[in-house]
Amino acid sequence: MIFRILIFLVSMGAAVASITQVDVTASFINQRLTGRDTFEFYFATCHGRDGTGNGPIASSLKIPSTDLTILAASTGGQFSRELVRELVTHDGQTDAPAHESSDMPIWGTIFRTLETSDQVVETRIENLIEYVESIQAR
Repeated sequence: MIFRILIFLVSMGAAVASITQVDVTASFINQRLTGRDTFEFYFATCHGRDGTGNGPIASSLKIPSTDLTILAASTGGQFSRELVRELVTHDGQTDAPAHESSDMPIWGTIFRTLETSDQVVETRIENLIEYVESIQAR
């Protein structure tokens, strides 16, 4: 009888841990992968914390960092999520033709090596795109 109770308690603990893990993971993904945090951690060194292209290593780049705050203005006032996604992920290519060089890391590939879940990678990229959209000059 004690053995059955122990098995029951262990299985209930595993079930609760599993449910808690799913909830914690979804919450963790949303909190951990804010677009601003991803931008500041991975993109600010080149593009600057404000996105204007004045990051601390921008002057050492062969091609100047893009001012990400004027992307919408440079395309007739319309922000292109698809363009930003392509620039970030390079659409799986190993070079960066949109950047005219391969100096910019292939962030989609890098994010996929850092994360174990495609959902997490997609959430990170979507949140980043939303952040870049939010810093557009008005």
